[in-house]
Amino acid sequence: MNGIEKIAGAISEVTYAHGEKIYGTFKAEAGAGIEVIYSQGCPLALRKDGSDKASPEMLADAIAAAKSADVVIYVGGISPQLEGEEMKVNYDGFSGGDRTRIELPAQQTELLKVLAATGKPVVFVNCSGSAIAMPWEAKNLPAILQAWYPGEQGGRAVAEVLFGDANPAGRLPVTF
Repeated sequence: MNGIEKIAGAISEVTYAHGEKIYGTFKAEAGAGIEVIYSQGCPLALRKDGSDKASPEMLADAIAAAKSADVVIYVGGISPQLEGEEMKVNYDGFSGGDRTRIELPAQQTELLKVLAATGKPVVFVNCSGSAIAMPWEAKNLPAILQAWYPGEQGGRAVAEVLFGDANPAGRLPVTF
């Protein structure tokens, strides 16, 4: 966006829409009768130097939230800031914008194992721009929703699917 503003200068006004985050939309769609609790749990990926590792408090907060819930909805995957053409990405599992491993980042799988160990059903909403191998998740979680990079109304779309207001039927040439 800054590049467009530099080119256009004072001759135009640049506006753009920010998409809705899944949590905010989900909370709004749930309505007053359903309590929605948020906890980050862990970052999507870890820096190669380990400086952004989830703190024990983050993990404890995620476990407490899961234990108090009827259903756990985990939104994870990867983001466009991690994968893309020739990007300078300094995260484990990524090199120059390319992925070096096809699996879901390990800290997410570990968090999902901890959440599943609470005994609560865990729904995994996977956001990604490419295929991700998730063998443990496919074998152990009752539901996985592939949301890709959900876009401006993606939060609403995810909420509609999870609340049963929409039935997705994607047919794509990609195998997970």
